[in-house]
Amino acid sequence: MKSKVRVITPAQGIRFMVVFAVLDGSAGMFIKMLPWNPFVIAGLRGALASLLLFGYYKSQGIKMVTTKRTLLAGCMISAMFISFIAATRLTASANAIALQYCNPIFLLFLSFFILKQKPKRRDILAVLGVLAGIAMIFSGSVTASGLSGNLLAILSGLCLAGMLLFNNLVKDPAEHYGALVSGHAITFLASIYFIIAYPPSFGIKNTLAILALGVLQQLIPIILYSYAIRVCQPLVCSLIMMLQLVINPLLVFLVTGETPTVLEALGCAAIFLVSAAVLAVNTKTPKNDGQTA
Repeated sequence: MKSKVRVITPAQGIRFMVVFAVLDGSAGMFIKMLPWNPFVIAGLRGALASLLLFGYYKSQGIKMVTTKRTLLAGCMISAMFISFIAATRLTASANAIALQYCNPIFLLFLSFFILKQKPKRRDILAVLGVLAGIAMIFSGSVTASGLSGNLLAILSGLCLAGMLLFNNLVKDPAEHYGALVSGHAITFLASIYFIIAYPPSFGIKNTLAILALGVLQQLIPIILYSYAIRVCQPLVCSLIMMLQLVINPLLVFLVTGETPTVLEALGCAAIFLVSAAVLAVNTKTPKNDGQTA
């Protein structure tokens, strides 16, 4: 069966990416609304998203394959999901999303150690800039939970960088799709114990929030991104995705009133500026099908 690929214009692709950023940036708001164990949130979202994505790809005739590489990428995606959700529960949402967006810097480290690509002077300056932002965020997070959340957010960014490295190395789209579905499925499998040990309460608010995480924050953004990346430059997509650094904490503030400290806000701003600069100077980066938590 042939894949039913909708043809869109670059202008539509940009609009798709803006909607993607808004929907994907809603993660913090819905995570903060749910009083569940982070593994429970990640696992139930993973179960819902994996089934919906699998059904969508099958209905569209989109081929998926499972290989050792896709399973490895799926493990990185799963670790990214779980660590980001736990980080969002423990620290300010602005910190969690900003530290995850350190992934361009982590990608430089992984490229050096795995691909033996020597960093340029500008890369070293970028690393120093991000480290300054991280230092400000940690200085502003004085509680034990805040510090733990920040460390988990850094782990999430490292896993995201690993996933992006996988996407850049693997050219077969079927492996990308397989990695996404397996990532959500692995997340569910890793969370079964916690779902049993800490059974979630399903009131109307909780049910709507977890459904929103599976459909509005995962399924629809992934579909929109898969269309947009075909007609938009990867740099444009990456820069629009960074709107989440503003959208995520803004939505959390509107729902919970949570605000970062001055030092945390300055650190987030530093990471945003440095990450945007890294993306801007690397305009020849290969296309990828990556996705944030």
